[in-house]
Amino acid sequence: LFNSKQLGSKEGNYNDFYNIRNTLDHEAGAKGHKNENVSPYTYLAHAQVYLEQAKTADYGKSTESNQNSVAFGFMERLWNAYEKDEISWQGMDPYINDFNKNNTGGVTVTPNGGYDSPMDVYINNDGARSKFPEPVKKLKSPHD
Repeated sequence: LFNSKQLGSKEGNYNDFYNIRNTLDHEAGAKGHKNENVSPYTYLAHAQVYLEQAKTADYGKSTESNQNSVAFGFMERLWNAYEKDEISWQGMDPYINDFNKNNTGGVTVTPNGGYDSPMDVYINNDGARSKFPEPVKKLKSPHD
């Protein structure tokens, strides 16, 4: 038995069938967290988990809040990969382009700043462009 109310989401994110399925895609899907046994597990590897999550059918059917959260999570891990010298600044472009072209929700992400300071993320979801409420932050571990 699965009780979504026990998960404690403030926005009720887990009261939506496709949000739950999309979270499971991230955690246990074919290209999800079960691949963390790759050593060393990097920020770039975790960004790729978000990227593949956004390509699932469940992502496109999930709520706008879930889609935006996944988009931000992708950008946050990608920026941390840059900060940890796993990827160059220009090296982020193919990943961002892949996300923008191939996610199933029609979402686009645009970084603003971040080269030498925190990055803001703009998300366009179904024609509504908005700045994510907070800039990306340095994470303690690629597993975050």
